[in-house]
Amino acid sequence: MQEFQIKPSEAKVLQILGDRIFNLQTKQALNHNDLPLSYIDPQAIVATGLVGEITANEINAAIIPLDYLEGYPVISGLPFWEKLDGEVLYFYRLFKSFRNMKEETGSRSLHKVAELSGQEASVINSLARAYHWQSRVKAYDAYKNIQLDNIRRTNIEKMENKHHAAAETMFSYIKTIIEELLINLKAKPEKTPEYQTQLRLWFREAVKLERLSLGLSIDKPSEIQEAMGSVITNYNINQPDNRQVNLNTQKNTGIKTDKLESVLNVLSDAGVLSQLLETKDGGNGHKKGKLIDIKEKTPTGLKGGGNV
Repeated sequence: MQEFQIKPSEAKVLQILGDRIFNLQTKQALNHNDLPLSYIDPQAIVATGLVGEITANEINAAIIPLDYLEGYPVISGLPFWEKLDGEVLYFYRLFKSFRNMKEETGSRSLHKVAELSGQEASVINSLARAYHWQSRVKAYDAYKNIQLDNIRRTNIEKMENKHHAAAETMFSYIKTIIEELLINLKAKPEKTPEYQTQLRLWFREAVKLERLSLGLSIDKPSEIQEAMGSVITNYNINQPDNRQVNLNTQKNTGIKTDKLESVLNVLSDAGVLSQLLETKDGGNGHKKGKLIDIKEKTPTGLKGGGNV
């Protein structure tokens, strides 16, 4: 990186330049991300001769406004971290080494730039103050973060699309299983407890998959349990006339019927519960009934034993 050695006399000028620019830059406004809305032009400060007090007109002439494009500062369309107008090419290469150091080694160090370039550490520090190294790398990092966020967002969308496609396939499969269980529950009332257990498990999976296909979380068991509500677990199919009992249970447990109805409507629209389940009179004397009436959104009784 070393192209020439900066002389002590030149280093002194850079120190004065760096100090003046640093002091003036601290008075410039920042945006909500602590990035500057303008910067002090080193060339304009050099033109003052660096002797005596700098005038208000000279300061105003040295202030260069920064525009912002997609969250990062630009000058005449060029990013703030690129070569500044009038910036000596060698100085820009030193800055570029500092700018890229984080990606290459994980951190940045002015001392490391001095070591690699063969320049005095005080010279590198003066250049960093005069040419806004810290503000420029901060803008660069903001830009890279925006890039990473965009990439991450794209990858998440791709992943979600895959999950949604898989969820739809599995939902269709589980729909078939539930429909078969409902048929078996009707045909073999003596196996009601067994089918109830299976219905509970598969219904839970159906709710999870429906949430996944809509982009909702499936990692909150309490929400899934609430969504299932009394559809399976709170409807005692041993009691054909238990409507009032179950409604009271919903009220006491804080489970809202509108949420239950919403889940049932989703499954109904998907065809999972499109057929209302009717049972025949059985040996235990219970009357025929329905598991769930989607249209009326009211639970009724089923023949058999156990709670679902």
